Amino acid sequence: MFVRRTFSVFGIVSLTVGIALMVVVGFLLAEDYEKILNGERVEGVVVEAGDNEKPTVEFRTKDGRRIRVEGTISASPTPYRVGERIGVFYDPAQPEKALIDSFLERWFLPLLFGGFATVFTLVGLGFTLVSLRRRRRQRRLMRSGARAQGIVAGFEQNRFTKINGRRPWHVIVDWTDPKGQPRRERSEMLREDPTRSFKIGDTVAVLSDPEDMNLFWIDLHGRSKAASASFGGTSGNVSTGVNIGGMGKSGTNPVVRRR
Repeated sequence: MFVRRTFSVFGIVSLTVGIALMVVVGFLLAEDYEKILNGERVEGVVVEAGDNEKPTVEFRTKDGRRIRVEGTISASPTPYRVGERIGVFYDPAQPEKALIDSFLERWFLPLLFGGFATVFTLVGLGFTLVSLRRRRRQRRLMRSGARAQGIVAGFEQNRFTKINGRRPWHVIVDWTDPKGQPRRERSEMLREDPTRSFKIGDTVAVLSDPEDMNLFWIDLHGRSKAASASFGGTSGNVSTGVNIGGMGKSGTNPVVRRR
């Protein structure tokens, strides 16, 4: 299985988590602003406060009830002082769920979850857009790419990347591009050891963009028969690798494992 699928799934998961966290932020803001817009505001007194302790504020409702409410955030050093007067928003129907009118109480959780939501959403969008872009390029090569026959020259384990605790693999392929230049390139990252399926000298199909020699597709599903057949006979569901510039120039990839 190709690592590209792992990246695609990671993008979708990250995007889903980001959207879910945005929903949480919206819920928190809506809950607070319901008290602010439709509730009552009175002044209370901080009766308990300490480093790494949630503050406790006592206030009287407009109908004379005395209520104590505990904050949701503790901090060190605490921004509160015992005896300090501070505003409180409350719903007359549920005054025990009042909102202390301080920056920490009103904005800490929305900002925290909002920050995580932004990171996850941007990461998810990035991976998703890259995956979609690669698929479009792959389809374009399938339709109009210049076909060449590649020869498996060796195998390389990626020493700089780990995915789920495992180092991915590349198949090293020698081929000649449409301009007649001999090249040695790496396939896309593979999750499994390719030596179980390939050996030195196997033939594979390579499709490239005649206008951009750094855009090519090594079809590890297509063997010698696929390399000589018309591309229309190759399924769009085969395992593939799309390499975009810098994925290994001719002769620069060391072959670290042969058989």
